[in-house]
Amino acid sequence: MHSVESVGQQFEGFQKMASSDGQLGVCPLCETDIHARDVLIEYREDNETGIWADCPHCSEVVHPE
Repeated sequence: MHSVESVGQQFEGFQKMASSDGQLGVCPLCETDIHARDVLIEYREDNETGIWADCPHCSEVVHPE
């Protein structure tokens, strides 16, 4: 279980990844824009934050590019 502080810190890292309109990248399968609202999970690996998201167009779970 995460403390409120650690969840807040994780969310700050996630916000830094988004562009000003909330776009995080595009679906590698259909090139649809992926936004913060589509994120399913955020993770850290080697001090870098990554995400997996639900593509709103093709409904696949993807790692936005």
